[in-house]
Amino acid sequence: MYKVYLIQLCIFALFYGTSEQCAEFFLRSKDQGVTTGRSMEFAIDLKSEIMTQPKGTFNQGYYPPGHQADVLSWISKYDIVCAAGNGIDMCSDGMNSEGLSFSALLLPGYTFYDYKNPRDPYVVSNIMLGNWILGTFKSTKDVRDAINYERFPVVFNQIFNNLQVDLHYSIIDSTGDAIIIEYLKEGRKIYNNTIHVLTNSPPYDYHMHNIKNYIHLSKYTVDKVTLGDNVLKNIGLGNGLLGIPGDLSPPSRFVKAAYYTHFANTPEVDTSIEATNLAFHILNSMDIPTGVVGSKHNNSILFDISQWIIVKDLKNKIVYFRGYQYQSIRSIDLKSISGVTREGRLPIDDNFLNSVKDVTEDFLLMIIS
Repeated sequence: MYKVYLIQLCIFALFYGTSEQCAEFFLRSKDQGVTTGRSMEFAIDLKSEIMTQPKGTFNQGYYPPGHQADVLSWISKYDIVCAAGNGIDMCSDGMNSEGLSFSALLLPGYTFYDYKNPRDPYVVSNIMLGNWILGTFKSTKDVRDAINYERFPVVFNQIFNNLQVDLHYSIIDSTGDAIIIEYLKEGRKIYNNTIHVLTNSPPYDYHMHNIKNYIHLSKYTVDKVTLGDNVLKNIGLGNGLLGIPGDLSPPSRFVKAAYYTHFANTPEVDTSIEATNLAFHILNSMDIPTGVVGSKHNNSILFDISQWIIVKDLKNKIVYFRGYQYQSIRSIDLKSISGVTREGRLPIDDNFLNSVKDVTEDFLLMIIS
């Protein structure tokens, strides 16, 4: 892949321990745009890289344990830009030139890859699924049809250093059609992502039941209430959201992301660039500063931070991102790699940040105007 792109990603968290703080959502705008927002929280530098892959690139997956058939290979039909890390050629969060978005988020404790047939040639590893989807499909409907008509490969768990990576997957296209794919003990589950949000464990159906505990939430402030002869007035705006969870667990982040996304984007903003700006503001509410979320590993304490956030404009094929150490917004236009004939890889470092377009001022001018 001509790799020039993003930062660290949840998918590698199990190489160093479990981090379960990722969150994703998407917004619509009146110009028929769809914009996704994504955060990644982790405590260790995962040596992330940005990758792009031009269409026509040959891909070859990993072999499953005991596999006796040829490994799945494919030629990418579309240009791709995506996040990678630790020197592994995998798309863990990215977009292709048709505006199809793919994200992998951790689902520890629930994932079960039911790979059984070592003679099946149509298999792909859980960490290469994003490469295959982004290189093969132009819409969520195409992915759904492949599943329904049994043209979707069997997914197996690729083991690295005796560690298992448990994932579920979010697929969103430029029309806003979105699905979630999970592999559980009950089998593969496909959900239409009608609430426009995904976080981590438990599985998606749990989150959809849990959010019913918060149906009382409102974007509107309650002005006053009468109790007997007493008229009690509010002491400040925002009490309509009283009771929204404020902790950083995946179920709480799911509820918060869902309500923030729908309250903030109703009515929809006018343009994709306004949706991009709104997505960054929503992601600000998910931010984890260092020292707030800690876990013990081998007698050491590690603290998760929001290492990066990414916003993808699926209509205009532009990726925006921001890291923990820098608050300015960078962008990469996927159309800029059209015509590139070879793969590449670029580590995320100061040289990279200095070479990628800084568009912070564009957003400031938009707000001022």
